[in-house]
Amino acid sequence: MAQTVLLIDDDETLRLMVCQLLEEEGYDVIVAGDGLEALEQLENMRPDLILLDLVMPNMDGYALEGELRRRGLRPAIPVVLLTAGADADDEMEKVGAAGCLKKPFELDTLLQTVAETVRAQTPE
Repeated sequence: MAQTVLLIDDDETLRLMVCQLLEEEGYDVIVAGDGLEALEQLENMRPDLILLDLVMPNMDGYALEGELRRRGLRPAIPVVLLTAGADADDEMEKVGAAGCLKKPFELDTLLQTVAETVRAQTPE
């Protein structure tokens, strides 16, 4: 069974590129343009991993992460941050993320990070 990734980013070009890449690698990918869309998606599915941008309109990544904790979905679902912020390590610590990819990131690094994070969550 394919692993499911919820990709949350307001950059449509990035969403399309990452979605295509992950689907080519065999992942099921669900996309959302902001935290509110992500919450709607989470009503009907539980991803194996969330790729989360922090700076978005409507509901940013920080607010979404707090809502995920309130709903009991964190830390059960690992989060990898996608950020252009200068303080990636601080941002990672604030939200308890399993990893962080600093934009712009290499596609090979994205694939490696996703695979390692999903593998760490899969029982042997």
